[in-house]
Amino acid sequence: MSVNVMKNSQTMQYVVEGAMMQCIMGANPAPIKMAPVRKVTVKGKKLGNVMDAKPMLNITGFGMCKVVPNMPKPCVPATTMWQAGCPNVKVDNHQALLKTCICTCSQGGIIKFNNDGQM
Repeated sequence: MSVNVMKNSQTMQYVVEGAMMQCIMGANPAPIKMAPVRKVTVKGKKLGNVMDAKPMLNITGFGMCKVVPNMPKPCVPATTMWQAGCPNVKVDNHQALLKTCICTCSQGGIIKFNNDGQM
């Protein structure tokens, strides 16, 4: 069961380490990783914040990148911070990461969560 909070009749699902992400230009899903020093947890897993978007640290890649048609290349994320975090819940002084957050890649991709990782 996931930790959910109701806000304006919408359920917010908090993302924890291991939640699966997918880039619209990537071939494979990948789990998100959190900073080793993170102390805030849900069900024993580190809770994410909107700054957990560092390439090759938090977001390690999605197999082959399909941004250039007919010329796939290995995914090397060039990500920005996650958008639309929870403004009322802070994790290490930044908005908590929600399953509905998105992150853009300057290579042309958009990354979304497949699940919140709380399973």
